[in-house]
Amino acid sequence: MAEPIVYHWDLATRADRRTAWPLVADTDRFNRMSGFEFHYALEDAPGVAGQPRAVGSMRHAGLTPRWHEHPVEFCEPAALRIVRDYLNGPLRRAVHHFQLDDADDGGCRLQVWAEFFPRHAALKPLVQMD
Repeated sequence: MAEPIVYHWDLATRADRRTAWPLVADTDRFNRMSGFEFHYALEDAPGVAGQPRAVGSMRHAGLTPRWHEHPVEFCEPAALRIVRDYLNGPLRRAVHHFQLDDADDGGCRLQVWAEFFPRHAALKPLVQMD
């Protein structure tokens, strides 16, 4: 199994956590503000024991990857974690974690980690290039 590709961003803002939280928690809006134009769709699909589960898809780089979206874990206004298990495409799993901490100047510090797990080790360079 391929080792994950990990990215980390550490940003400071003058906004406090309560002000910044709605911008971070709306991940589609956050992606657009960050310059990532990934347009995706989520739909309910049958899950275990008849419980619905979210299945997402997006069009990217000529591919249409689909994934199982786990329930979002969050602790407002401090942390958010999104886990996606991919059904096809070059990724097996992606984990995104957002952490907001108070800063001494009254603003906050936003840390973002993105972990991408390639489906196969041979696909790691392709995922890193993207």
